[in-house]
Amino acid sequence: MKRYEFGLQKVLDYDKFIQKNEADAMNLLQAEYLEMKEKHDQLAGEYLELKRQYQEDCEHGQNAGRAAATGRYIMEVAQRLVKSRAQLQDQSNRIEVQREKLVAVTQDKEIIEKLRAHSWESYRAAERKSDELFIEEFLSNKAAQTNA
Repeated sequence: MKRYEFGLQKVLDYDKFIQKNEADAMNLLQAEYLEMKEKHDQLAGEYLELKRQYQEDCEHGQNAGRAAATGRYIMEVAQRLVKSRAQLQDQSNRIEVQREKLVAVTQDKEIIEKLRAHSWESYRAAERKSDELFIEEFLSNKAAQTNA
């Protein structure tokens, strides 16, 4: 039997390579997102705790200088929290773009794999046909030799 060779094998190998790279990039972006989310959650917890502590201090009375300093610090933490939310949204957008790239590459690879499967089936059908012709020819030659 002849050796089967798929004509688009290099393209399929390249698509697998690209898919792996895109998946690795996606995993990296998701890991960065999780890290950013953890820092954001910590910052949000710190902000809520500072607000609670500030309200408690105000209820029990504190000097004006300390209240002003604490208020400024709470505002700074709030600004960092807003910046952190924006970074999370940007990272989420990058993940979505990467997901779209990964889906496109995966679809391309699947199309080529379907072509490969179809090509394999066509090859097998052609091989069966040639084997059948060979057997028929062999049997007709054998019959001709015995009749002669």
